[in-house]
Amino acid sequence: AVHVSQAGFHPASAVKRAFLSCWMGDGGGISYPTSLVFRILDHATHASVYAGVVQLARRATEPEDPGYRNRNYTLADVLSCEFPALTQPGTYRVYVESIGCSFPFAISDTAWQQTFQVMMKGFYHQRSGIALGPPYSDYVRPRCFHPDDGLKVYHSTCTLMDSGNGLNARGTDSDNFGNLNAGRTTQLVANAWGGYFDAGDWDRRIQHLRISRLLLELVDLFSNTVADIDLNIPESTNHLPDIIDEALFNLDCYRRMQLPDGGIRGGIESSAHPRFGDGSWQESLPVMAYAPGMWSSHMYAGDAARAAYILRRYDAGLADLYSNSAVRAMAYAEAQWATNFYAMTTSASNAVRDARNLAAIEMFRLTKDPAWHAVFVATSLIGSDAAEPEGAGYDQADAMFTYLRTPSGTSTTLRRRYTHSLTNFARTMAWGAYQSAFGWTRQNHWIPIGWGFITGAEFEYMLRAYALSGDEYFRNATIRALQFSSGANPLNRAFTVGLGTNSIRLPLFVDSVMLGAEGPAGITTYGPLDIVLYPNNWYYQFYMGPNGYPFYTNWPVMEAYQDAYMPPDTQEYTVDRPMIMQAYAWGFMAAEFPPIPEPAVIASIVLGSSILRRIARRHALAHMETEQ
Repeated sequence: AVHVSQAGFHPASAVKRAFLSCWMGDGGGISYPTSLVFRILDHATHASVYAGVVQLARRATEPEDPGYRNRNYTLADVLSCEFPALTQPGTYRVYVESIGCSFPFAISDTAWQQTFQVMMKGFYHQRSGIALGPPYSDYVRPRCFHPDDGLKVYHSTCTLMDSGNGLNARGTDSDNFGNLNAGRTTQLVANAWGGYFDAGDWDRRIQHLRISRLLLELVDLFSNTVADIDLNIPESTNHLPDIIDEALFNLDCYRRMQLPDGGIRGGIESSAHPRFGDGSWQESLPVMAYAPGMWSSHMYAGDAARAAYILRRYDAGLADLYSNSAVRAMAYAEAQWATNFYAMTTSASNAVRDARNLAAIEMFRLTKDPAWHAVFVATSLIGSDAAEPEGAGYDQADAMFTYLRTPSGTSTTLRRRYTHSLTNFARTMAWGAYQSAFGWTRQNHWIPIGWGFITGAEFEYMLRAYALSGDEYFRNATIRALQFSSGANPLNRAFTVGLGTNSIRLPLFVDSVMLGAEGPAGITTYGPLDIVLYPNNWYYQFYMGPNGYPFYTNWPVMEAYQDAYMPPDTQEYTVDRPMIMQAYAWGFMAAEFPPIPEPAVIASIVLGSSILRRIARRHALAHMETEQ
C-alpha cells in the first residue's frame, strides 16, 4: 500500500514524495484517514529521521483528467507523503503507522546519475552487430547481424517511405513487408550493420535516429555535466564523452550505408517478424536494406548536421566527417524533393515536410547558410504565438527548439513565437502531472493510456520549457511524472528492468524469450493499458478473461499490467519510445542536479539551486556563443 520511486531523490530536489493507496479487487478501494502519520526510516537502523501527516492527493470518485475523459484510473483513494525538507543522504523506507513500509529508496547526489546510467544501458543492450557481455554487462549475447559472420543483406528497391513500416506513402503496402519483399534484389549491401534493434523485432529504421538526436541535445544543453557521466560501454576509453559515443553508434549505421550520390537508406529489415525459436544471432529470414529516399535522407541530414555541430567542441576531424555526410545527404534529399515529389498520402507528405523542416534548421545552425533558413521558414507551420508545436498532420517541436538554440541569424519574431508555442504546450502537459493522483502525465490528454503514453510521455516538452523559462514548475512537473514509472505506483514496480529493488523482469525482448531468461537492464516497457478503451487486447481476452478475477475490464487502469513476456501493448517497447523519453528526462535531471562536492553545502544549494543553475546555464550559453 506504500509506494515510492525506486530511482530515489537528489537532496536538492523540491519534489520528494511517496503514496498510500490500496485497491482490493471486489473489495474496492480502501479509504484511509488523512490523519495518518508517516515516517521516513533509516533502512539500516530503522530510526525515524522525518515525520509528517499524509495528504489527500485524489479521491477514488474524482476524475484524474477532468474535461477530457473524466476517468479515475486508480479506483482507490490516493494519499501522498511529502518530505522535501529531508536532504540528508542515506537509504530509507517510508513507513505509514499501522499500515507498513515501502521498498527502500536512496537520497543521494548521485541517485539520478545512476538512474540515467541504467536507462542508457538499455541502448547498449539494443545494439545490433556486436557481442554483448562483460565487462559492460552481465547480459551475454553473441554477435548478431554482422556481415563478417556470413549474414547477407540485400538491396531492396523499396524505400522506407513506401513501406508500411515507414510512411506507406502510396498506400500500397498492406502488410508492412509486402513492398520490401517485392523489391528484393540479388545486390548485396556493404557495411550494413549496427544501429539499435527496435524492440521485439530486429529492424533498424531511420526513425530510431530520434535517440541520437535527443542524446546530442542533452550534450548541447549540458556539455559540462552530462558529458562526464561514465556509461561503461566499449567506447568509454576514447576521447569522446560516452553519451556522444552512444549517439554515434546509432547514427553510424546509416552513415556507413550512404551512397556516393549522398542518398541515405531507410534502414535494415528482415522479411517478416522474427521466427519463433530464432535468437537474433540465428536469424534465418532474408534480410534487406531499404533503398535511399528523400524522407530518410532528410531525417539523416538533420541528425548528422546536429552531430557535426556538437562534435566541433570535441573532435574537428570527426565533425568534418559528419558535416560532409550531412551536406551530401541534404543535397540528395533536396534534389529528390524538387524532381521526385510524387503524389503521396497526406500523412506521408506531412512527415516528409516536417523532416525537411528539421533538417533545414540543423543545416542552417551548422553552416550559417541563409538559404537553409529560408527553407526552414517556408516549411514551418507555426503561424502564431498560440499555435501548438505538434498537431493534426504535423510535428515541428524539435525544429522549433533547435531554432531557439541557434545563436545567430534568426528572427526575433520567430524566436518569440516558438518560445510561446513550446511553453504553452508544455504547460498543458505539466498540468496533468499536478492533476493525476500519482503525478503521471501524457502530452495529449485525449490519448487513451497505453502503448507507452505514460512511461514514454514526451518529457522533453516540459524540460525544454524549463530550459527556456527557468520556471521550476515545469521541472518539478517532470520529476513528479517520472516517479510513477520508477516505482511510485500501485504495483510498486519500476517499469525499467534493473531499476531499484523491484523492477519488471520479463519485457518482450525476443532474445530473452528464446533463452528463457530475464530481460537485460535498461529496457522500459509500455506499461499499464486502459482495457476499456483498448478492448481488443488478445492477451486479456484469452488469458486474463477466463483466468483473472475480477474480470479484467473492472481492474483499475494503473494495475492493468502483468510482468509476462508476450502481450505487446504492455510488455513491448520501442527504442524511440519509451526508452529515449526516460533516458532524456533522467539525463536532464542528472545534469541539472550534479553530485555535490561537500555535504555542508547541501542546505545552501537547496536554497539557491534555481539561481545557481540559471547562472551556470547563462554562463555556458554565453561561452558557446563566444565560441561560435
